[in-house]
Amino acid sequence: MRRSVVSGLPVFWAEAPGPFAAGLLFRVGRADETATHGGITHLVEHLALPAGRLDGIDSGGGVSSSATWFWAAGDRAAALDLLRATTESVSALPARVETEREILLADAEGRGDGAAQIAAALRFGPAGHGLVGYPELGLRWLGLAEASAWARARFTSGNVALWMTAEPPADLGLALPPGERRPVPEPRPLPELSLPCVFPHGRPGGVAVSLLMERSSAGSMVAAVAAERARERIRNDRGLTYAVDLSWEPLTGNVASVVLACDCRQGSERAVERVLRGLLEELAEQGPSEAELERERERAERERHMSDASGLDGLLFSAASDELFRRELLQPSELLAEATAVSPGAAAAALEAGLRGALLLTSDERWRPDGGWSLYPPYSEEALPGRSFRPVGARVRAARKPEARMVAGDDGVSYVSPSGSPVTIRFADCVALERWPDRLRVLIGRDAGRLVVDPADWQDGDGLVAWIDEHVPAERTVPMNDPVERRAAELRTELVGDLARELELATAHLEFGEAPLEALGATLSNESGVLVVTARRLVFTAGGRLLVAVPLHALTSVQQRGGRWAAGRTLVVRTEEAALAFRDTAPRPRIDAFVGALQSACDGDGSKL
Repeated sequence: MRRSVVSGLPVFWAEAPGPFAAGLLFRVGRADETATHGGITHLVEHLALPAGRLDGIDSGGGVSSSATWFWAAGDRAAALDLLRATTESVSALPARVETEREILLADAEGRGDGAAQIAAALRFGPAGHGLVGYPELGLRWLGLAEASAWARARFTSGNVALWMTAEPPADLGLALPPGERRPVPEPRPLPELSLPCVFPHGRPGGVAVSLLMERSSAGSMVAAVAAERARERIRNDRGLTYAVDLSWEPLTGNVASVVLACDCRQGSERAVERVLRGLLEELAEQGPSEAELERERERAERERHMSDASGLDGLLFSAASDELFRRELLQPSELLAEATAVSPGAAAAALEAGLRGALLLTSDERWRPDGGWSLYPPYSEEALPGRSFRPVGARVRAARKPEARMVAGDDGVSYVSPSGSPVTIRFADCVALERWPDRLRVLIGRDAGRLVVDPADWQDGDGLVAWIDEHVPAERTVPMNDPVERRAAELRTELVGDLARELELATAHLEFGEAPLEALGATLSNESGVLVVTARRLVFTAGGRLLVAVPLHALTSVQQRGGRWAAGRTLVVRTEEAALAFRDTAPRPRIDAFVGALQSACDGDGSKL
């Protein structure tokens, strides 16, 4: 493996058999973003890659906590051309933001967070390396201007390294804006945590432990030994798990995130947690056996031979990554020598250092601190003073029957449970406020706290939401469905009273960008609510409950029936399976506009109505 400087850029390369492969690696990732701009790096990555498949090569890209990469494999000339085209796109991003936004939102909806992401969010909060565990809120509002500015600042010639499986050409011909190398954000756990600690409110059916470990052969080898012991004791001996997964992700040049995760049957979490914690503490105290270390050395030897042949891509990628992290480049033979020198004591010391900052995830509400492990702080230290809001429907109760309450003051908002435990988000510490069209608000605090405020749950809930909106700075507010919010606001001015509020509640059931074209009050059976037509569906809600959602292509006809009285008009909407009669439609002057919007939407959808 060699390092060359071509066109002023570092390139790591080696001759390898098989198809040519090459990649670009930039030192920018989720850890560089803010909570409100989350996903901006992912958006740039999608915009920079070609929209369609290219002949002769495979290609792709990705974003991690600390890096973004693009790769191509296949025909050498075509692969290099793709990398050149990618840098040209980075310098002048294409305007297909809305298309890529929809793709990324759909991907996020179908991709659940794993143990590593959840642990990162709990350890770091909504900043730095913790952002990998939070939604990409920026995808809700970011546009081409913001993405382009981010690309110019972060995807630069000084912030990139390349790798390829052949000697690079004399001139790479990459079009990147100038810029400097960006340092990797330091991993900074929340100061409120007393580590090691246990988070007992995880997802049922799994236990995981998260460690921050030094990037060394001793660290990686002892982590692998821990995973093997977990498989032996938790799966083979006890039959409590099907799979034990180990992830090792470099965060900086010196620190890696290590997560050991075990699935299990619901109800077995406590048993798995005790075995897992016990074997880790034992390994940190006594160290691995010589046989276990020898097995890992043999594995390193196999990987070295693979790197000399067909498995070179991963080694070159790692070398480019280390370049960006300002870490010394080691050849495969040097890595093997380092692994050979690891002693049981060195391995034990590496794990012991990691366990001092361990975070264990389980599902065991009865867990209590023991053996030096503390409880992840479940509540805030105090409730703020201010105006109290009582739940909707609450009546005067005896003092011995406390109820939940929401408190809004000048400094922030507190939710106080019936038991008196508070969850507080101070306005100064609110890193993001999710603003939904139905007036629901979600405050995200610097300390990983999250507070959901639904005005429908509280007496004078509108006043509570208005107070929050007034006190959280606009730059920290994220419109979660801005197209729907703006169009619903326009339509509400033409509706009155309860119907306007019903439309607002209906927006909770509309997808991102699914703006209501027209809305009409109606009654279906004995349910009075609002009928909404969008470019995708016909939707009917009552009291905020979704009762009808019919895709436009499923509609076959719509019939308007007159009545004697002003409120007597009925719309009969038919599908192949049913006929829905929406009666008492109002306001009457809007009926023709609604039917026209429905007809236009079906025409635009290619449906025959």
